[in-house]
Order: sequence, then structure tokens, then C-alpha cells
Amino acid sequence: MSKAVLSFAKNQKIVHPLFGGGYISGEETILITGEQVACLTIRCVSRDRKVYVPKSSLPHSKIRKPYGDFRRITDVLLGAPVTLATNFNRRMKELKEKLDTGDTLRIAEIVRDMYRSYHANELSNSDQKLFEKTQDLLVSELALIKDLSYEAAQELLDETMVAQRKARKSRAKAASNGAAPPAVEPVRIPAAPSRPPVRAAAARTRPAAAARSRPHRNGKPAKARAR
Repeated sequence: MSKAVLSFAKNQKIVHPLFGGGYISGEETILITGEQVACLTIRCVSRDRKVYVPKSSLPHSKIRKPYGDFRRITDVLLGAPVTLATNFNRRMKELKEKLDTGDTLRIAEIVRDMYRSYHANELSNSDQKLFEKTQDLLVSELALIKDLSYEAAQELLDETMVAQRKARKSRAKAASNGAAPPAVEPVRIPAAPSRPPVRAAAARTRPAAAARSRPHRNGKPAKARAR
């Protein structure tokens, strides 16, 4: 896991534990509960938002640099999914503990383990929300690591998971025939954009300590499911 960052430069790539990857855009003083508070401003890769982090809280914010080893992330995503606990409370506890670490590889594990069920519409409403939040964090960090737009990073993730599914089927077939498992084909990485991968318009967001949001699948609100 990357270490927390305590000093910042404009346009520096960073990862916020709640809002994912982004760029330092500068400093601003904003009014919070009647007081003028000096804040670091972050342009998030996803969802056209701008996040304010009070400078006084930076030592405790867990803001860090993007993970440095893309191949290790890919290795996790291409690995065999782990079957999640069937008990709802236990499953949520285990997933949230992983998510709360802020560790990129643990986040990739959650995406890997829930990806198929999410796209097969097999998740409960609570599971779906957790997956969407986790996927948003991972995709925005992949965008920083590979200098991609958010959409291209999502495409990269989807192609990686398709490769994982094909590899699992090939390994199962080889095992049934007593043959050696085939190698996983490399994933095509989309070309990097010529401009910084952040949309032009940035929506003003509440200070990071108070802001909450929910990503949606394919840009549309997901259908609610009973737990």
C-alpha cells in the first residue's frame, strides 16, 4: 500500500480514501459552519466533482500516492475469485474491513470477487452499493496509474475481468482433460489521452469529512433490490 502524503504540489496525482483518484488543483478558503477554513482542493477523476480537504486534517486524511505496481493489481484481478460468506452480516463485515484499509490490492480483491455476481444481477441492494463504491475507487486509481480517462480505465477493468473469466474456463477445461493450464493472455491497455484525464467542468462538493455520494452503473441509477 502507498504511504500517506503530507506535502502536495499542484497537479500532483493522489488517491483519497473516500473519493478515489484525483489531482491537486490548489488551495482555497471556504466557509464551514460559520468559519473560514483553509482547504486543499482535489479534482476527482470520477463524477466531475471537486473535493475540499481542510488542511488541518491532512495528517489524518489517509490521502496517498497511487499504487506503483500495475502488474500486481492485474495479477489480483486475474486470480480466482474467493467465494463470499453467505451470511449477510459476516459478508458485509469482511468486505468493509477490506475496503476500510484503503489498500489498492484489497480493493481489487473485492472487485474481483463481486464482479460476476454484480453483472449477473445477483447482488442484494447493500452488496451492489458496496461493489459500485469499490469499483469507482479502483477505476479512478487505474486512470491515474495508466494516465487514462475514467471511461478508458473502466474499459481496461472490464477487459481484464473478461480475460479472467476466459482463463478460468480454460483452466477448468484443461484440468478435466488432464492438460497443463494455459497462460493468461495479456490485457490490451487503451491509449493514454493527450490531455489530463479529468473532465473540464468540476462540481462543487462539500468538505471531504462530510461529503457522501453513490456511483451508478453505466451512468444510470441502479435499480433497488431488497436485501
